Amino acid sequence: EAVESMGSTASKAEAIAAQTKKTITDRMATDPEFYKRFSDKVSEILKKMREGKLEDIQALKELKDANDAVVNKKDESVPEAVTATPGADIFYRNLSPMLTSSGTSKEQQITIALAVLDLLKKEAIVDWYRNAEVKRVMRNKLDDYLYDVVRGGMNVQLTGEQIQTTVDQIINLAEVN
Repeated sequence: EAVESMGSTASKAEAIAAQTKKTITDRMATDPEFYKRFSDKVSEILKKMREGKLEDIQALKELKDANDAVVNKKDESVPEAVTATPGADIFYRNLSPMLTSSGTSKEQQITIALAVLDLLKKEAIVDWYRNAEVKRVMRNKLDDYLYDVVRGGMNVQLTGEQIQTTVDQIINLAEVN
């Protein structure tokens, strides 16, 4: 309602962009890949609008769509097999860049994301993120999975450093989610 009561289309677009960026900033730690993509998209729309390359009405429409996607966490790039399992999308999205650069297929990435989530769920207890022993066990199981199954069984070329960085990333994502 507040946006609709504003005067010009450009001011409405700016207001929606500001609110979307605030939401992105607030939620960035929970899913960095998802929110970074939309942050870049909003910045690009505003840039085009300010340079006159995009009509205000079109910019407003695109910003409303981006805001809706951010608020409702809509992501068309995630496969159905991943979206069918709540929480798996976060691991899929955030591990994909590293896994893609290591030569994994989409099917392997889906398998890895689902396996990581399953492994975490099996070890999780109430307030697990405050329990150093549970986190140690999770780290060890993730390390074993990445080394034995992903590197050994799937023949994905991961270095020891990449595995350690990935384990840290998974634990951080799990803690904030």
